[in-house]
Amino acid sequence: MDGGDIPISIEFRNRTWFKNNIDETISLLRELEVTHVVCDEPQAGEGSIPIISELTNERVLIRFHGRNVNGWNNYGQENWREVRFLYRYNQNELIEWANRIKALHQQAKSITVLFNNNSGGDAADNAKQLIDLLDIKYKGLHPKQIELFDLW
Repeated sequence: MDGGDIPISIEFRNRTWFKNNIDETISLLRELEVTHVVCDEPQAGEGSIPIISELTNERVLIRFHGRNVNGWNNYGQENWREVRFLYRYNQNELIEWANRIKALHQQAKSITVLFNNNSGGDAADNAKQLIDLLDIKYKGLHPKQIELFDLW
């Protein structure tokens, strides 16, 4: 598969098919050079997938959806998206991920992390916590740039 200079990623949303075909799926993504999106989400049945930290190319994309088990499968409610992603990661959960990210960093050329637990305004704070745990120091940023995350 040739996406030109545009990297392609795929995030699975249903555990039934993916779990039953995990080895074949990872092999196919490697063959196609498509990035498998590593997700952290509640383990709440068919509508969620387990954490699978497998690289399929030199890039890693991680999405933090939160772990709100009660809100995850709550389709049909008017505000289901707000409820689904209403979650604040605690220090131990972020330490677990910092260790996983350090291990992935040994194999990957680039790692992108997206926090999608944004319903309660927790994504920016959790991202800053993870940056601190990973001891990431950005250079060349405008002094006010990091303040963009201080919204809440």
